[in-house]
Amino acid sequence: MIKVGIVGAGFMGKIHAESLKQLNNGCVHVVYDVNPEMARSFAKTYDCRVAGSFEELLESVDAVVLAVPTTFRKDYLESVFKKNVPTLCEKPLARTLEEAEWIAKRVEETKTKFMVDHVVRFFPEYREIQKRIKEGEIGVVSEARSFRGGPFPRWSRWFKSFKMSGGVILDLAIHDIDFWIWTLGDVREVRAQSLDFSEEISKDHCYIILAFENGALAHIEGTWAYPSDAPFKTAVEVVGSNGTISFESTQITPLKIYDEGGEKVESPVAMGPYVRVMESFLNAIEKDLPVEISAEDGLRAVRVSLMALKSAVERRTVKAGEML
Repeated sequence: MIKVGIVGAGFMGKIHAESLKQLNNGCVHVVYDVNPEMARSFAKTYDCRVAGSFEELLESVDAVVLAVPTTFRKDYLESVFKKNVPTLCEKPLARTLEEAEWIAKRVEETKTKFMVDHVVRFFPEYREIQKRIKEGEIGVVSEARSFRGGPFPRWSRWFKSFKMSGGVILDLAIHDIDFWIWTLGDVREVRAQSLDFSEEISKDHCYIILAFENGALAHIEGTWAYPSDAPFKTAVEVVGSNGTISFESTQITPLKIYDEGGEKVESPVAMGPYVRVMESFLNAIEKDLPVEISAEDGLRAVRVSLMALKSAVERRTVKAGEML
């Protein structure tokens, strides 16, 4: 049984704890949070103990889940790397390119088993879309579109700070940015617009166009501007030379594939995506396998997301060479 320490007793820490409850090869052993009251409440819910410090937590676990706000990640990671503790890190990897590059470099230097939680790769519909594109089922992709959004995330105040969260582009649209990099390859240039770069964001919305080295274009729309009672939803459409694939999360049978034989409707059924992430992470530890989403993957997603932020702030196209 892999003893896991959860760092951060907030919303995402609880999501990962719930995932561990559904697996047989790992458990929530201990929690640490800078807010002792939140840590005690978490420990009561998940039947684990509370660590008085992060260093205390590290001494008693086999692995760490780092679920703290983006700007605080580096504060914890140097100790992780010194002790070479396997770590599942929430996305985005970092708030700045410099910090993301530092993390990727330290992972390589220390050979720490380190996985980034780009969870969209584990949603069965998205995984199936990527697989079918890679296998050439719809031919050469020319155009892709994706939507992701809902109400502003009100479970923690730090999302309101552009300096901390990076707004809807870095915290939300990065899901789709990572997915399209994973699916379509390297990005040549980015053009983006968004609403709010302040320290009191109450709603945000973005449009991003990624131009890929292979000639494909991807249009990403991300929003934190829906009313508070509106549902969160996602959608994807991909156009290839031999067919299309589309997906809408609000449909009962969401994955649709159109080819020369007509329409096919499928809905892959699997365990929840966060459970799949945790299962993959624990298996990588238990069987000494490479992690499925590396620090380098996280770095690439941050780099392109920051290209989009730079484009939105400066109102111009940003080329990949500017972020090297």
